[in-house]
Amino acid sequence: MMGRLNITEPLLIGHTIIDDEHLYLASLVNKSMDAIAAGSKWLCAETVDQLIEKLGQHFKSEERIMTELGFPETKTHSQHHVDCLKKLMSIGSRCETGDCLGKECVLDTVSLLVDDLIGADMAFKGHLQLIGYRG
Repeated sequence: MMGRLNITEPLLIGHTIIDDEHLYLASLVNKSMDAIAAGSKWLCAETVDQLIEKLGQHFKSEERIMTELGFPETKTHSQHHVDCLKKLMSIGSRCETGDCLGKECVLDTVSLLVDDLIGADMAFKGHLQLIGYRG
């Protein structure tokens, strides 16, 4: 059985809406892990479809918040989001065509989200701390 994707305190960025969305996205990834562990590639594919939809919504929300709070790297971050969605859609396509390798697809998805959370969103966390944002 695969481990769980847990958003721990150091990965919270300090904005309630974004943190709540990150927790929800992690729950979808965990749902896909559960599906693969149960041998259901179909449920995994369905969950990846949900993840694509919710991640797209999250990215729009996050970019709006970044703009409102004057994050100077919003444009670069937005391009990162475009790249993440393309990668996730590629994973989703593999699932739909039956080329999904199960565990490997889930691990690719986890890697993508961790890269976004740690690699990209931590810069915004730093910005929130710099401006003294609480909420």
